[in-house]
Parts: sequence; C-alpha cells; structure tokens
Amino acid sequence: MKRISLALLICGLTLSASAQLALTPDTTTTLEAKPYAIDTSGSYTLTTNGDPVAARLTINHSATIILKDCYIQRTSQYSPITIAKPGITLEIQIAGTNDILTDYNANDTTATPVISAAASCAPTLLFAAHPNATDGSELLLRASSSTHDTTPPIQFNGTGTVTFRSGTVRIATSEEKDASSIYWIPALVSAETVTLRGGTVIAQMCPRDNLGIKGNKLIEKQSTSSTRLKYVNVLFDCATFNMFGGMLTTQGTSCTSSSTNLAPTATPYDTFYAYSPPAMATPTAATTQRITGGVNRDKLTFSCYGFQANASIPSACFTHTGTKTFPEQTANASGTVTQLNISDYPNLELKYADSTSEAYATVFNATLTPTETGCSVKATLGINHISLDPQTLQPILHITLDLPGENSSILQKIINVQAYCTMDDQTPILVAEEELTFTRASSNTPFTAILPCRDSGITGTTARYTIKACN
Repeated sequence: MKRISLALLICGLTLSASAQLALTPDTTTTLEAKPYAIDTSGSYTLTTNGDPVAARLTINHSATIILKDCYIQRTSQYSPITIAKPGITLEIQIAGTNDILTDYNANDTTATPVISAAASCAPTLLFAAHPNATDGSELLLRASSSTHDTTPPIQFNGTGTVTFRSGTVRIATSEEKDASSIYWIPALVSAETVTLRGGTVIAQMCPRDNLGIKGNKLIEKQSTSSTRLKYVNVLFDCATFNMFGGMLTTQGTSCTSSSTNLAPTATPYDTFYAYSPPAMATPTAATTQRITGGVNRDKLTFSCYGFQANASIPSACFTHTGTKTFPEQTANASGTVTQLNISDYPNLELKYADSTSEAYATVFNATLTPTETGCSVKATLGINHISLDPQTLQPILHITLDLPGENSSILQKIINVQAYCTMDDQTPILVAEEELTFTRASSNTPFTAILPCRDSGITGTTARYTIKACN
C-alpha cells in the first residue's frame, strides 16, 4: 500500500552485547548474522536482499528504520528488535517484502517476541509505508512459542504505544499448552495504547505444533471455564484502543469447521490461520475504546465505521466483484454499517466519489458523507498565520483544518504534518515533521494546531512556508 500525502541462510553466531556493531545513519546496511545497535538519531535503511539472516537490533535512540526486502529470522536467544532505553520513538517504514520471525525454543520452555521492550522503557512504535513503497509491500511479524510459554509478537508488557499509520503489517501469533492441557493463543500486541490510523493490519494464528483439538473449539470467544480447554486472547492487550481509520482484517486457512485441527501442515509455523468472526468482532477488552473510522472485516462480516450517524447509505458507496447487488444500508447512531455473509459480495470495499475524497478520508480519517456516486469527503488544510518563538525566533505555524460534515462527537484529530520552507526561489527545505494533535472546542468549527519550525539553514529575503499532511 502506497503512502498518501496531501499538499496544503541462517547462522547461529552469537556475539556479546559489547560486540554490537553501531549502524550509521542515512545509509543502507545489508544485515548479516550479527548484533547491531542504533545509537544515534537518523534514518537507517536495512536489507538482506530477501535472504534469511539471524541478525539482532538493539535500539538505544529514537530513529527511523526503513525495511527494504529485509528477512530476519532469529534462531537463538533475544528478540530480533529490542528497544532498550526509556522514551524511545521508533518508526518502522515498510518497502518491499519483509519478514521478521523468531524460532527460538530452548528446551521448549521459552517464547520470544519479535519486537520487545521492558515495561520501564514504555516506547513509542509507529508503522508506516515508505513514501516510495511499491504496491504489495508488507511486513510480517511472527513470534515463537513453547510448550509452557507464549508471548505477543509485539511485547511492551502493557506500556508504551503502538500506532499503525499506513502500510500493511501482518502479525501472526502462536500457541502454548499448559500442564492442564489448556491451549492458549496470546495477543498480537501488548502495550498501554494501540491505535489504528491507516493502512492494513492482518491478524493471524501460526501454530508450531498440532494442538490435537478441533479448530472451532480453539478459536471461539475466550472463556473462563477450564473445562472448555481453549483460550483465545484478544488481539490487542491494552488499556486504550483507538481505531480512527485503516483496515483490521484476518487471512489464512479457516478453522471454523469441526473437522479442522489448528496445526502446521508440515513444519512448525508453516500454516497461517484466520481468526474467527467472534474474535475479530471484539479485538480488545481495553477500558477506553474510541472507534470512529476504518473497516473491520473477517471471512463473514464487514463492519465500516465513520459514516454520519443514522445516515442512509446508497449501494453506490460500496464495490465488489460479485454478481449480486449490494443492498442499501443505514448507519447506526455511531455511524457504523455492518454487513453479514459477505461471501455473496467478494472483495467488498468502500467506493469513494473521487480520488480526492479517498485521500482526505485516508489522511484525515474524516467522516464519510454518502452520495449516489460514492463516499464523499471535503476538507481544507492551511496555515492561518505565522508567529515567532520568543526564545529562538523561529517560526511557529498556526494551522487550521476544516472538515465540513465531521461527526460532532469528534473534537480531536492526530495527523502527521510536514512543513517546508522555500527561501526566495531555492529548493524547499523540510523544517518540521510531527504527529500533530488538532483540536476544536465544539462541533461545526475547524480544528487547529501549532507546529514549531527549525531553522532552514539557508539565507534569502523572502521565506514561504507550505505544509503537507501524510499518513
């Protein structure tokens, strides 16, 4: 999935931590079976040219990692990516086909996450498509399990934040069996806050062993009854869950049939199973949940959030490749439309009135207005005025975002914004990029935010500032 912007062989080598190789920012590194460290800010492009390599990354400083056909497969201790210091922000940008996997099972007692951090670190992790990513670019994260242990692929131990901003991230989790023969499927993510703002998150189960119980018995909704011998955790183990846009879905072999075992076909982790509709319908038990946009779909159900409350929605707002006519819908009081038995409507998805509406909906997670030509969105983003920081004398941009038709209950938007400075007729220079929180005091008014800028480093007589919002 391309990022949209708007202008307005395995080696068992083990090295000690002291032997970590410090990566150089703003360069491309072809990884080998070695431990690496990121110690300074910057952008790091990592690749293995599609070959599996038992590399390990320790993140000691906030940075951006660009994964480009990167295949990391850990077959010994430690996660492939470990965030080691408090307060770190790590952005992972996706380009090409990328796999980060763990297979470690020392004495069959240890489960290893893919991206990990101690609870004391409380990091911020963001996923986004690289601006030049080709269609089909994807990142697969798959953790390992054991007989007595299991772990979420992204394991922040209930702290920190994980945000899916754009791109396609496939997350697969695996099982363990305790002494009472109860099988457990862990969450995909353990963090304080999980947010879906764009892109696609694909939830899957990827067993390492033959569970010996029928698939439908395993993937029913979690129960507290020990006699049922099956526990499926929620997808996102967090205190706060936000879904403002994007798609949450599942793919793989269906195991809703009583004749299907949840098991690999030939070797551990080689078969990816889809979650059941009940598990997808309740992706989290978070105390605080805000679901105002995006799509949640499984094999049978399609739920679309973000319409105007109680709106009548023509069939023209949806498209599919089947022969049946999709029925007209009526959104509920929360602006949600749910369609069951979507096997009658293969490849069902939203249809936008035009490409501009789709871009506005994607970047601003704006409320959808149904029309006879598709979903329509109107937006205006601009710089209202510019002030100077009294200490640094650097510009502060005061930005206004007007979204006519936005649901009245939405008083806040989080949007990634870039600012460029053009001095005279020289090349524009990026002077700010930030996840801005836009707010408004009441409905039917514009959202506003401020964006401090740094020195452009160039001289001239006239400075012109432009902004971009991107997912």
